[in-house]
Amino acid sequence: MSDQERKELLPEKKKVLSLVDSNGNSLLQVACKSSNSSLVGKLVS
Repeated sequence: MSDQERKELLPEKKKVLSLVDSNGNSLLQVACKSSNSSLVGKLVS
């Protein structure tokens, strides 16, 4: 993936990361709490 493609996807990624479940947990929080290191890595990269 090129840098330009990453820049174009950034706004969408920010939207996804700002979503929360009924308990107020973000996707990143849920991934961390469940020890899903693969997903955590993808979310923060």
